[in-house]
Amino acid sequence: MNKHGSLTLTKTLFMAKVKEKIMKKIILMLAISIIIVSQLFAIRTPAVIKTLSAHNDVNILNKYDIDIDNVTSTEITVYVDDNELAELLAMGFDIYRIPYRAKEYADSLWQATKDSDNPMDDYHNYDELTAFLQNIESQYPDICKLITVGQSVQGRELWFMKISDNVDIEEDEPEFKYIANMHGDEPVGRELLIYLITLITDNYGIDPRFTKMVDSLELWIMPSMNPDGFEMHTRYNANGVDLNRNFPDPITNPVNTPAGREPETQAIMYYAFGHSSVLSANFHTGALVVNYPYDCMYQLTPDNDLFIDISLAYSIHNGPMYYGSFPQGITNGAQWYIIHGGMQDWNYYWMGDNEVTVEQCNDKWPSASWLPGLWDDNRESMLSYIETIYRGIRGIVTDTQGIPLDATIVVDGIDHEVYTDPDVGDYHRMLLPGTYSITVSAEGYVPQSINNIVVVDSQATRVDVQLVSGSSVDIHNNKVGSIPVLEQNYPNPFNPITNIRYYLPKKAKVEIGIYNILGQKINTLVDCIMESGYHNVIWTGKDENNNDVSSGIYLYKINTDNFTETKRMVLIK
Repeated sequence: MNKHGSLTLTKTLFMAKVKEKIMKKIILMLAISIIIVSQLFAIRTPAVIKTLSAHNDVNILNKYDIDIDNVTSTEITVYVDDNELAELLAMGFDIYRIPYRAKEYADSLWQATKDSDNPMDDYHNYDELTAFLQNIESQYPDICKLITVGQSVQGRELWFMKISDNVDIEEDEPEFKYIANMHGDEPVGRELLIYLITLITDNYGIDPRFTKMVDSLELWIMPSMNPDGFEMHTRYNANGVDLNRNFPDPITNPVNTPAGREPETQAIMYYAFGHSSVLSANFHTGALVVNYPYDCMYQLTPDNDLFIDISLAYSIHNGPMYYGSFPQGITNGAQWYIIHGGMQDWNYYWMGDNEVTVEQCNDKWPSASWLPGLWDDNRESMLSYIETIYRGIRGIVTDTQGIPLDATIVVDGIDHEVYTDPDVGDYHRMLLPGTYSITVSAEGYVPQSINNIVVVDSQATRVDVQLVSGSSVDIHNNKVGSIPVLEQNYPNPFNPITNIRYYLPKKAKVEIGIYNILGQKINTLVDCIMESGYHNVIWTGKDENNNDVSSGIYLYKINTDNFTETKRMVLIK
């Protein structure tokens, strides 16, 4: 071997050793990164529990905050980390790991396509999704507006596409909302909403069905609530949190505040506080069913018949769903399995928004080649579900000067409140065909009842309401003069002081108490005989021991002369 050949070999061996050291450093850095990440949050992956009593086992798992994903009569699918797996084994559960098929497929798809012109094949990554939405807005600026309502943990925008005929103007129109991809490893809804946006915008002004939809509704469509989870090919957000277990919950977390929640959850909550959605749905995969409230308790909602009807409006147009493993493709959430912190229950319980959860495919992350067929299965379902919003009673609530009011609407015999959009004062109370009476109330105004309102199937019955200020009313000459009245507290929400105004038609013994969301009494504001007329009592946000109470929803109740009424109020600190 000549000198030159020897030098070449020496350099080759040297470079090989350098590369080996570099690779060892890279591996070490990766290992350290994995350790750091694992310290931030334990990695949960799928496992299956064999069960002989799914109902009882689900209740036990919920007590230990186990993330339940699916339940059949013999199996419970959960996401658990290694510690949780060990604990469940020690408790005697027959549990074993299963392959994380969704992540495995997404990882392999990314590796195969990342250097191509079409990464992730027909699935849109974050950059492609953003470019698509921006392009739609530029193509249809008169009816489309791209709005970010916040950012994910890793700084990705949470995009809503607003579609309406006068897209920059708040109008007297019901608001509808679709949200998908709460779980990052469930991307079908993300793609189907892209199909839907394209379908609506391409056919506006051409097809009467889509033209009516855009002209008469305010559509809000969010293809991805968890863009970080999608990019990481995992169920959770970048903090390792399941976003569909992160909302306020009537049972386990009854404080309707964004404080302390994930940024994606906070963004949706703040959006909802500024709007008045009437109907919505969120899309998932892992089953084929429409799931309606409640998820969090074995109690039917006051609108159970309505929820069954609108759920069927979706499932009946999806053959695989309607004729699948759930009767007619629908289920009450809790009858399937209990979860806490779900978005659908929060929307209905606190926001007056009728929301369902739609599972669109048995496979979590199906092959991209399935997407056209899944669109065929769900296209008419998604449209028909939107169109159920047309039914019910709707109108505008104003004062006598025509100023919109922040009002509450309650249907007699249905213990559930819906609210006006204070920007315009419009409300829309979804109802099945029938004859109804409603009561409309607002802070500082005399409640008004409207009777014998006929609701038909094809369109909403319009009932506009003007409320008279309570301070300017001769109570003896109006219909509420003969019965006690408990008004909505003012201000509401409040911090830390609020006024509670009530009316007595005659001298009477009165008790007004403050209760937490569990119905436990925490303070008594009035407990004495009061003269007839209007009275005002102040609550300073303290319990009976003069301790400040925490933020959240509270109830106040009046008891007098065979009359009892309860209202809700929100303390925000």
